[in-house]
Amino acid sequence: MRARQVVFAVATVVVCACRSTAPSGGEPEVVAPAAAQAPVAPTSQVAAPATTVTPMQMVAAPVATAAVAEAPFRLTASDGSGLALVRVDAKAVVEGPLAFTELHLWFRNPEARTREGTFAITLPAGAAVSRFAMELDDGKLQEAEVVERATARRVYDDFLHQAQDPALLEKAPGNQFIGKVFPIAAKADKHLIVSFSQTLPGRTYTLPLRGLPRIAQLDVALLGARLDGAPANQTLSERDWQPDRDFVATAPEQAGAIAAGDLVVAAVPFAGGAAPAPAEPPAAVTMLVDTSASRGLGFAGYVRAVHALVDAMRAAHGDAIALQVIAFDQDTQQIFAGAASGYGAAHDEAMLARGAAGASDLAQAISALALVPGLHRRVVVVTDGVLTAGPDTAELLARIERLPIDRLDVVMAGGIRDEGLAAALVRTSLPRAGDVHDLDDGAPRVAAGLSEPVLTDLAVEVPGAEWVYPATIAAARPGSVHMVYARMPATARAPARSIEVSIGGDRRRFVVGDGTAPLVERAVVGAEIAELERRLDATADAKTQRALRADLAKRSIAARVMSSQTSMIVLETEADYRRYGIARNALSDVLVVGAGGVEVRGRSAIAVAPKGKRSRRRRADADAPAPGTIARDPGPPAHDTTSSSGIAAGYAVGAGRGAMHGRAAAVPQVRVGQPVAVGDLDKAVIRRHLRRHLARITHCYEHALQGNPGLAGTVATRFVIDPDGAVRDVTASGVDDAVAACIAEVLASIEFPSTRGGGPVDVSYPFHFRRADQPEADPTPVPVPVPDPVPVPVPVPVPVPDPPPTVAAVEPPPDPEPTPQPIPPPTPASPPEPAPPTPAADRKPALRGKLAKVMRALRAGDVERAYEIAEPWHDSAPGDVLALIALGETLEARNDVAAAARIYGSIIDLFPGRADMRRFAGERLERLGEASRALVVDTYRRAVADRPTTPAATASSPTLSSAPATTRAPSPRSWPASIATTATTASIASSPRTPA
Repeated sequence: MRARQVVFAVATVVVCACRSTAPSGGEPEVVAPAAAQAPVAPTSQVAAPATTVTPMQMVAAPVATAAVAEAPFRLTASDGSGLALVRVDAKAVVEGPLAFTELHLWFRNPEARTREGTFAITLPAGAAVSRFAMELDDGKLQEAEVVERATARRVYDDFLHQAQDPALLEKAPGNQFIGKVFPIAAKADKHLIVSFSQTLPGRTYTLPLRGLPRIAQLDVALLGARLDGAPANQTLSERDWQPDRDFVATAPEQAGAIAAGDLVVAAVPFAGGAAPAPAEPPAAVTMLVDTSASRGLGFAGYVRAVHALVDAMRAAHGDAIALQVIAFDQDTQQIFAGAASGYGAAHDEAMLARGAAGASDLAQAISALALVPGLHRRVVVVTDGVLTAGPDTAELLARIERLPIDRLDVVMAGGIRDEGLAAALVRTSLPRAGDVHDLDDGAPRVAAGLSEPVLTDLAVEVPGAEWVYPATIAAARPGSVHMVYARMPATARAPARSIEVSIGGDRRRFVVGDGTAPLVERAVVGAEIAELERRLDATADAKTQRALRADLAKRSIAARVMSSQTSMIVLETEADYRRYGIARNALSDVLVVGAGGVEVRGRSAIAVAPKGKRSRRRRADADAPAPGTIARDPGPPAHDTTSSSGIAAGYAVGAGRGAMHGRAAAVPQVRVGQPVAVGDLDKAVIRRHLRRHLARITHCYEHALQGNPGLAGTVATRFVIDPDGAVRDVTASGVDDAVAACIAEVLASIEFPSTRGGGPVDVSYPFHFRRADQPEADPTPVPVPVPDPVPVPVPVPVPVPDPPPTVAAVEPPPDPEPTPQPIPPPTPASPPEPAPPTPAADRKPALRGKLAKVMRALRAGDVERAYEIAEPWHDSAPGDVLALIALGETLEARNDVAAAARIYGSIIDLFPGRADMRRFAGERLERLGEASRALVVDTYRRAVADRPTTPAATASSPTLSSAPATTRAPSPRSWPASIATTATTASIASSPRTPA
């Protein structure tokens, strides 16, 4: 607790130093924080340097949300360690209101082993990825293809069964993109290329750099042009430098509109229409402040920014403005109620005491507002817009519309943000429309914007145009800037050096500059995709959702612009693309930044990847050309009797039909035989757990069918289940040696429930395989060995001490199981010989580092010692998943269920795109009881929706109950692979909201 007091003291001193004596006012209500709330990571202030703007200079953008920034791009190895960023080479082009950026990044692998990792990049507002490429060991490039997201995930999962890692880049929540990277060569630099286009409606071009580590070499080149066409370039070159500010363009005014062919793009300011609406100054405001785990980095600065916003509202609207401040994540806590003049350092301290933790569930906060006495008619939500829990957008909007309020505004804060959702929140059918504001613009500007009226349904007109998008603007505030797209007739193309645009009767004429055709075309497609994304989020009709998803995928693939329904994937050979039905001839050319600006580089210019460079295992068709090349068609692979027109129909993990994908002659059929088990574990339980892994077993047979279409028969297996549920001594025979070895590998990885009698269980189990086009017949008899009876030692009474009053961290109780088969006791004449104990020196500890210390302290009943380790660990690394586990286990042991729930909810908030992490957090929340039930159901639902084809997703969901937790600590072997892999290290450098 001493560390917490230091944080409070520092925060109080900082707040007092930033302001003069607190103004007097009415008696505010201070809600005392609950004890042992989630800790807060202390941060230091970074003073913004004073700068003078020159044409060739970086300018520090105003930053109010936090003194500590997240790195805009990073590469994290699979063991959790971050790879050093050693070089950045950025090339950008600004064409009127459009920009294109090509990033070359080099990450260093200092270890003498090949590694794999996760690449994450946070894009600026209005940006979309159009290229992802990796350099191979010999300098050649592998280019990613844009494909439908469900297809990409099925392909990726199928390759993982073959122990290979294709590169996969997906859109994460908000404006972040995540990619898997393999291989990262030993003692070498990994060169990645990411390109993105973006719109600049009223914004200056900015390349985010704050938050990056010290870089040996950084070069930025921005190409621009003045209105008269003269170049206005800008460069930056630094060595051994840690960026403390972003690169911001200072080029002079450019054309407000650009054209390419018959397409015109313009950034159009809106002045307020022909009849400006009166101002709407708020007299009373209820402010919802997002305190979810993603706000942990720089949380103290975030709290100061909220206080600055309150001060700015007082300055703009008077000290007497009524104010309620309510913190929310997966639950809510009132921080302040009274006149705004009474908001002071004590309330900052209350916010800090609450800490940044939990999943972000705005819907539950909206429902809680309906019960707040004296709810104000104006609501302001301070958030990043990335909601990781709660109902879908349509239900959230419906709850907002049921509130007795007049207007809702959103204030965006943080680097990773979802501006599309924020726009939907303020466009509901409340009496008055709100708007989206940016806290990085400064608190005074946000406070002024809260009093400005928002006009709705404004018609957009471009005289002489054949097509205009959008036809109407849903809502606009005076002073806002909007992107308008138009197609002009052929007769108007040549002389059209200016264009007139009207928004709500506001008419503007723009000089039209020349633009690059692919950049303009992709901007138009990007606008249409953004509109489809908004409609998809706002609808609850399943049929409409399916149609919108299909349209999104089609447009995204055709224009090579990523969306929520597409991914970028790199496969190894042309045969791989044909097998999965991924068309190669419909993709657009790659855009690059050349000496003269944006250039189109045909795919034929992309080098061929070298033969023999394979991920982990060579396949029969591994000599085909690499992706991103135009080469001779090697013809259909052997035994391919069907067309490779896509994912094979009937793909359903867990139903005995694996990922054939048009490769083999027919999908396989698998029949599970009757097990023979000797030991204290029911056969029905064994059978149920085996069925959960049936898709992986089926894949073993599928892979062999590719080389031998007539393969069929029975594989007999035998294995031993240890008392802790682990599998050992696996043998398998029959059908084919490769099939049997693959099945044995699957069986060895299964985690069964602990045996009830404390002894091992010997199991024999047959699997019968045949193709769907083969006649149903009795399987070929294969002798199934009957296990010898497993001796069960006679139990010896051992005194058991009373359990400590606290409850240690545990797994959820297993599903109810049938009564086990009776086991005959061993005869006295042949007592079992005890197995020789494993020498302590030969045993590998399941955990090491701080987490091991915490768990040892909990097992010893020393809860306070565990807390003394876990709390400062989380304070220093709020995004470390192992620190979250340690603190959650400790809070459970202290019987602080509410705080433990927020800590486990933090795992959801930091890894919303990881289905395995969602399930892991859900299992821990489930054991906390009924209070967390809604969040448990929600996270399981999202996990299944996100990864519907994984074996874990199709297995039975964990039983939801409020049964008390047992006292057995969970085995690290039951944790997600990413956690289990890193649990033997001291810590994991997990990045917030970075799914793998």
